Amino acid sequence: MALGLFLWKNPMRSERIYSWLHLEETKMNKGLQAYQAMVALGSGGVSGPGLLPVGVLATWRVSRAVKVPIIGIGGVSSGSDALQYMMAGASLVGVGTAAMRDPRAPQRIVKELDAWCRRHDVYSLAGIIGTLEWSI
Repeated sequence: MALGLFLWKNPMRSERIYSWLHLEETKMNKGLQAYQAMVALGSGGVSGPGLLPVGVLATWRVSRAVKVPIIGIGGVSSGSDALQYMMAGASLVGVGTAAMRDPRAPQRIVKELDAWCRRHDVYSLAGIIGTLEWSI
């Protein structure tokens, strides 16, 4: 299970509201005759690589709206994925499904980030947080 921050607009008001979104592996509910995926009202969710573009965009939008540390979560399975979240504004990046598939994934991701930093003469990842320019 993982928590992530998301932004929604209250239809009754003009203000934007930041809330916690609970993401978890899709749970299967055994129906009378067949298995059915239950993805609604807190039973089920989405995980894995498909979340990366949505998560990076949400991180970028939230980072522009608030001045608090942000945790980027969703679809991280490589150093490049983690780098995208940091450039979008995440101070910390979570690894979920990839770590369940491969318990060594977080260590591999850190090594990939280190290699990227060495290739680009980056001495502190703090310097790349929030550097993404996105025109939408």
